[in-house]
Amino acid sequence: SANNAVDGNIGGNGIKALAHTFFEANPYFDIDLGSFVQISNVRLWNRTDEPDDCALHIDMFSKRLFPCFIMISQFPFPNLEGKEGLDACFNQSVATVRFAEDRRMS
Repeated sequence: SANNAVDGNIGGNGIKALAHTFFEANPYFDIDLGSFVQISNVRLWNRTDEPDDCALHIDMFSKRLFPCFIMISQFPFPNLEGKEGLDACFNQSVATVRFAEDRRMS
């Protein structure tokens, strides 16, 4: 559920405790903070659990996040798909970061 994205739980284990997208082309997840706020930092916590099916790669869940972007905008992003949608979000963003691999930030 979307509520899981901002509940403070950073455990990353268990489907009911996570906010995630489905297996789909170009998934995205957005959060509306409801009003204008000052953002000093954003922390993104990845999944730490493993698939129950031993035929799947052990890091299948954690690797599917990458590459990903964090974009911040003062207004809702346009509801567009594909490259057109991504370009529109880039153009509207006041801050953008791309993560290509799992890395620890401190």
